[in-house]
Amino acid sequence: MLELQRQAGNRAVAGAVAGIVLQPFGEQEHKSLGDTGSAGATVTLPGGLVLTFGDITALAGDYFGSADQIRALARVPGNRATPGTVDEINFALHVKLRGDHKRADYGKRVADAVEARYYALAGTNLTHFTQPRAGDDTRSTDELAEARGVVPTAAAAAYGVAKGAKVPVTNVGSYRANHERALETAAQAEPAARRG
Repeated sequence: MLELQRQAGNRAVAGAVAGIVLQPFGEQEHKSLGDTGSAGATVTLPGGLVLTFGDITALAGDYFGSADQIRALARVPGNRATPGTVDEINFALHVKLRGDHKRADYGKRVADAVEARYYALAGTNLTHFTQPRAGDDTRSTDELAEARGVVPTAAAAAYGVAKGAKVPVTNVGSYRANHERALETAAQAEPAARRG
């Protein structure tokens, strides 16, 4: 699109794309795709919270920096009023995603923590895009998957990582990193299940 704009000019490009509507994926689309793709599979998190794969797909990246951050919060019991606990997951799940609870059902600090993280991620979240950086259109899929960048200091807590941590900078890299982590976790769980 940028190349077309450079060659033809703004007016020509505006005329060419007039009437085209871009449809971004929202939480419900993420949930639907995750639930459909997993045939409705569920995951039981530490603390006993049960989420569908679609729930995790919708929450991770938009409301939480990663599935690991969701698991860490799930380990900490809450009371609907305490940030840094499972309350944050429940607020995002029930108020933002499912809409079956009201904001007032949770403490202000919980709501504020979830919403602050949402906006911090939205402002820096390159992992939602395949080619977010200049020159990415010339990179191979492997190069896109291996690309890493430093999380902005102000957003490190939102991602659930240390300041200066390197993370994937494309959705290809996020997909690969998350699937590699899932395979490693499954491989570690296999021997324990056999001993079971």
